Amino acid sequence: MLYSMVLANCLIVGVLGLSALTLVRVERRATLRRSEMETAQLLAWSGSELAVRELTQNTAWRTAYTHNVEATSRYFGGGTVSWRLIDATDVDLADDPADSVDVQGIGRFGDAVWVHRLRFPFRKVSPLDFGLHSHGQISISSGSQFTGTNGSISTNDVLNLQGTYIGSAECQSRTGGGGATGVITEKAPGKNLPAAGVFNSYVALAT
Repeated sequence: MLYSMVLANCLIVGVLGLSALTLVRVERRATLRRSEMETAQLLAWSGSELAVRELTQNTAWRTAYTHNVEATSRYFGGGTVSWRLIDATDVDLADDPADSVDVQGIGRFGDAVWVHRLRFPFRKVSPLDFGLHSHGQISISSGSQFTGTNGSISTNDVLNLQGTYIGSAECQSRTGGGGATGVITEKAPGKNLPAAGVFNSYVALAT
């Protein structure tokens, strides 16, 4: 009888010990997964920052990258960092410089994967935002002075600045040895001009 009681107590103690060991292992595994997820989250944020840096420094990124195609992963902090671009309008990065883009930073650590998403906005630019806009080249001759009023001037082509320009401008490229009092922004987004029949449309609507 005494032997049976001792044996039963030993079995109870053994079961309790195994249960405690199992519980510790489960808690340790959960802690490890939580730690991996937190690290993956930090890596994903770093991926987003890398993507934004690329977008602000590389003016040709719309043609250099493809919608929903992940960039090359980089090893960092024991895990990997990468990112991809999602065209939020029509899944084509290159067709419209005004399309907003979702930047997805991707962090991987152990078995954990985290995706951090942010919206990279673009201002829709209109020719009406400028005092003067041309689809072709704008030239200011040597010895001449041109003053921009009611806003900056803009061209989808070359600003050939030989003389003096009072104001700021946006263009694809700048040539000439002239000077400007404002800021000349090169590789600026192109502006879509109205259709050729826009004036006829408004004449038909007039009374």
